[in-house]
Amino acid sequence: MKKKILAVYDKEEDFACRLTSWLKQKCRLSLEFMAFTNPQKLCEYGKIHEVALVLAAENSLETCIRDAFQGKMIVLLEEGPSSLCDYPNISKYQSCTEILQELLTLMGTHFPSCIPETNARQNLELLGVYSPVNRCGKTSFALAASQILSERYPVLYLNLESCSGFESLFAIKYPRNLGDFFYHLRQKKENTTALLASLIHQTGTLHYIPPVFVPEDIWSVTEEEYDGLLQHIAGESNYHTVIIDFGENISSSILLLRKCRQIYMPILKDRPSAEKIQQYETCMKQSGEQEILEKTRKLLLPSPSSFTEPGNWPYGLTKGSFGEAVRKELIGKEHAYGNIFNP
Repeated sequence: MKKKILAVYDKEEDFACRLTSWLKQKCRLSLEFMAFTNPQKLCEYGKIHEVALVLAAENSLETCIRDAFQGKMIVLLEEGPSSLCDYPNISKYQSCTEILQELLTLMGTHFPSCIPETNARQNLELLGVYSPVNRCGKTSFALAASQILSERYPVLYLNLESCSGFESLFAIKYPRNLGDFFYHLRQKKENTTALLASLIHQTGTLHYIPPVFVPEDIWSVTEEEYDGLLQHIAGESNYHTVIIDFGENISSSILLLRKCRQIYMPILKDRPSAEKIQQYETCMKQSGEQEILEKTRKLLLPSPSSFTEPGNWPYGLTKGSFGEAVRKELIGKEHAYGNIFNP
């Protein structure tokens, strides 16, 4: 099946080429991005090839472009008042990441036919990270593991905590988060492919969906909805592995724990921590979840504190004694755990 073509048009060659190159690298949808700087060449190309969508700069927009691609155009608006606000539009002067997020949103709401069909992945691997112990390095381990394994194949990090602190940690105000996906799912809305793609953020090698901001948004999620999330990730992305950073309330996410091929449990050696782990294990046995305990590996990790300064977050987690411990645990176990670490 041929990829659908999305044309980026701007007479400013540097902008058109840079944005197109960035979209080719970062967009998770199977689209073919092409840059154009000449209106006549774009129109001629459109007569021969099926162009699904044109992302056109306002200051380069000519009548021939409007006529040729009526109903297939998103305008990149300049600063100040504009006569083109009636068109679906995106502000040109923002980061490429923000342009992509808005582009995917508009595709989902205005241009669903432009979204390519995808084939479900049959073997999505799940790795879980959970601990009943606080301040044990759970999230640091999950973030480091996501970055380290992404050196080998596509990995998505998924945080199910009710209070993750991600907006402060990453210094980003997320317009939408994981809660929006579950709302979309409950309302049985269409265009889930574009929504999922628009929710995924990337910093360095880390790919992640922003966690919920309001705790109730994760407390209310059912097992069926978690299963729906996994099905959409498997069917609408090319990720090989999902690393799930479990929150404190795992009652509704037992299904996910069961599906994990391996569960990592960071621990501490003090007595309160030991008692919490003992209580957790007793409860799991009484609930008939012995299999979850059998595939859980306890880890006593070094402190990551010296590598988590704001300017070094989260990249520093893969370095120093902490990064070495995580890398040894993951890469050193690939023979024992089979295809978890081999795409």
